[in-house]
Amino acid sequence: MKRNYLKRERVFLSAFAKNRPFQRGKIGCDLKAIPDKMILLENIMQLLSTKEIAMESAQIWHEIRIKASPDAIFSALTEPQKLGRWWIPDTRGESSVGKSLAFWFSPTASQVMDVVELKPGDLVRWRAAAGPMSDWAGTEVEFKIVPRGELTGLQIRHHGWKEIADGFPYYSLSWAVYLTSLKDFLQSGVGSPFPNKWADG
Repeated sequence: MKRNYLKRERVFLSAFAKNRPFQRGKIGCDLKAIPDKMILLENIMQLLSTKEIAMESAQIWHEIRIKASPDAIFSALTEPQKLGRWWIPDTRGESSVGKSLAFWFSPTASQVMDVVELKPGDLVRWRAAAGPMSDWAGTEVEFKIVPRGELTGLQIRHHGWKEIADGFPYYSLSWAVYLTSLKDFLQSGVGSPFPNKWADG
């Protein structure tokens, strides 16, 4: 229903831009009578854009601050052995752009993440392949490293959901838990990888 509504709005905007009356049933609107047409059109386009964003870009977004260097954080996000120390112990693959990492939650189930972008000390971005968590397919996980004075901020953004999945609240909780695990690993050498008492699957 929402997409049909947006489609009707686009028809209106098309008529508006071309200065033609817009008909919906028997109701018309003479757009020539509107003075500041382009200003109003810009405002409507911004509103339409906001509606589309609200529909299509639900995301999980967290930040944690860590007493570690940007390079140390980047290493913990890209080296399979270190990924296993704070997230999934059985992590396999190659962390290079165009390659993939496989996170094995059990002997028979893994989530494959394609490595999309790497910027040392700054950014790691993965795209989820089809797997046991079907609602993850096509979503992207982005880790952004941000200097915060004496500490280093790490933001995670998991976005690109086709819809709000039933597991969305659990996924959000899990990412928060594993960011804490990553912080502990980097600051004390001991993380809380899967499974743990907070997020045991």
